[in-house]
Amino acid sequence: MSIQAFAVVIPARDEESRIAACLESAMAAAAAVPSLPTLIVVVDDASSDRTSEVALASLQNVDHVLIRHALPNVGRARSGGVALALQRTRPVQPEATWLAFTDAATTDP
Repeated sequence: MSIQAFAVVIPARDEESRIAACLESAMAAAAAVPSLPTLIVVVDDASSDRTSEVALASLQNVDHVLIRHALPNVGRARSGGVALALQRTRPVQPEATWLAFTDAATTDP
């Protein structure tokens, strides 16, 4: 089966100062595969800062989802992001969705 969709899942907790650069990098990676529909999922993992607001401002021009978790747990945040990404990329079969993961503090040099 060929890849039919691309989703990037990014758990983020208190990354207000770094999330915009991370998302810029993720959007650049998505632009490298323009033939695939792309979804960026940011999971705010109980941030106490403006991580969600900065993420939303950065994602205005791309297909995205922002999830807010009340209790910090990066594993659950990542898992919830994957579940939502697979749900949003339907009717594509789950095995035809290319999932990528990164930390909110990470950027491509």
